[in-house]
Amino acid sequence: MEVFCPTCAAAGIRRKLMEVDSGAKGVVYPYCKGCKKNVKIELPLKK
Repeated sequence: MEVFCPTCAAAGIRRKLMEVDSGAKGVVYPYCKGCKKNVKIELPLKK
């Protein structure tokens, strides 16, 4: 499953942050090159 930056997505840009397994759980803070900061991502993603 691909994870995209929610801040960039709100601006209409699909910026891929990482790929995770569908069973992944927890909180990660990947770095977004567009926002120039770490973005909080809670797994599993809500669809």
